[in-house]
Amino acid sequence: MSRPSPAGRGHASRPFAAALAALARVYGRRRPSGDDQLDRIVLAVLAEEQGERAAARLMGRYQDAFVDWNEVRVARPLDLAAIAPDAPAARVKRMRNLLQALYEDLGGLSLMPLAGRRPAELRAWLGRLEGVSREEIDAILMAAFDVPVMPASESLAQVLRRLGLVSRRATRAAAQRAALRGLDPASYRTFYGLAVEHAATICHAELPLCARCRLRRLCRSRGAW
Repeated sequence: MSRPSPAGRGHASRPFAAALAALARVYGRRRPSGDDQLDRIVLAVLAEEQGERAAARLMGRYQDAFVDWNEVRVARPLDLAAIAPDAPAARVKRMRNLLQALYEDLGGLSLMPLAGRRPAELRAWLGRLEGVSREEIDAILMAAFDVPVMPASESLAQVLRRLGLVSRRATRAAAQRAALRGLDPASYRTFYGLAVEHAATICHAELPLCARCRLRRLCRSRGAW
């Protein structure tokens, strides 16, 4: 499990604090996702490429259309697509596959068998589930189990590079380590969610919408990416 260095525990560095404050002003701080851990697992998977706000809207559409997540698990892909035709198909497929993997491993979708497990045990359990990536494992640990980790996603690295918080050549792992060092652990999930949302809505990998970006004051790329 990735761990912050001692210098990164308890407070944020000035550059990361400024970036967090700016992101929060633009997008608003993350609201609590509720106490249902299965809901939070689904949210974590759906949010990986679009941010929690868009993922929560999508999740709500499925919750309105189905009795529970078990119905979603057994639903036909065509039915899921009909309910949310604008949803990213690959991400919805990953959600459905994860629900199936949970069902097969736990004998249902109750998470009670996981009660009291330590973070290392949860990571090992998630690692055994078929088709779950390392980034999704960290996202689930962070969102559903309040473990102070952060996914090494390309969206996070992209935003950190452009804001000058890491070098332009920083790898995803290097960007993740910088964020873990630079932030208060209590802010990991909020910062990550806001960074992913910024990448999904404005700071695209190709053709970022720089003219509409409200973080231009902090940006080091000046649209040259």
